Amino acid sequence: MPVASGDQVVISRPFPLPLATLMTLLRIRMGFPAETFTMAVQPLLKGHQAALGDQPTAHSVVLAIRALDIRRERILPPHAPPEVVGALAPRWTYAVVVASLLRGLRDDGQEDAWGLFETTVPPEVLNWLEQDRQVWDALRRSLVGSAGDANPISQIVETAAGSAPLSEREVRPEPADLMPQGLGGDFMRWVRSGLKDRSLVINTPEALVHRVPEGLLLLSPGIFRVFLLSNAEQSGGPREGLGMVADPLRHLQREVFKLGWHLTGEGGVTLHAYVWCHGPKLGVKVHGVLISPAQRLAEVLPAVNAALERQAPA
Repeated sequence: MPVASGDQVVISRPFPLPLATLMTLLRIRMGFPAETFTMAVQPLLKGHQAALGDQPTAHSVVLAIRALDIRRERILPPHAPPEVVGALAPRWTYAVVVASLLRGLRDDGQEDAWGLFETTVPPEVLNWLEQDRQVWDALRRSLVGSAGDANPISQIVETAAGSAPLSEREVRPEPADLMPQGLGGDFMRWVRSGLKDRSLVINTPEALVHRVPEGLLLLSPGIFRVFLLSNAEQSGGPREGLGMVADPLRHLQREVFKLGWHLTGEGGVTLHAYVWCHGPKLGVKVHGVLISPAQRLAEVLPAVNAALERQAPA
């Protein structure tokens, strides 16, 4: 039988990682504060343990972690503009986790997955999720087994469970020799190399690169200036072709945008705003280019920077 210790669920049977550790990994992947995770996810996990036992719960958490890795590379709700995606991202992330955790209950027919969800999750969390009818309906259809191929939540969960070919589940960085040529391609190669050798840090208060739910956020104009300075230092002067350009920085940005690797907002907006919601830079707003999917530039990436919050356009 499972043993509960305060807010932490302890697994009592052998598993490669303790359930408490898996739960910590799940919370990090979700990017939720600890108190929010405790209120919204812990009751569901305890109900899952009571219904299926320790080992199935651990496997379900692993599935949820895999699903979140896939979810980060998907725009949810589908085809929505970036400002809408940012505002609704927490609800869709939570729905993907719920569908992943309860997939075993639905498939095994041992218990009503939707019923367990409604009876274990606090009413305030249910009300928060139901405010977005699109995600609420998609989650319900996923849990009652009538999702269909068009349900974005079910697509993510089933892909994580291994129903899709590996080539459809993974997005790998472009090989160096196949990356775009020209100034824009050189910039992307420089970013990728910097992330690999850690000369470009990520997710720290001083970083020019951050992992966000929509992809990789490259702070502008900072990262473009650093690239131009780096090139000038290596060659002893302006890069060939830039010496005659009136505004090298703007020219570089245009060449990067020509690649089409960035997300654009409503009206063709190319720079997206985020604000530091906690930490030493609390309240500071930053702007940047969103590269999607993030794995175009790095195969191994950290979790989403939970300290950054998407800002809707003014």
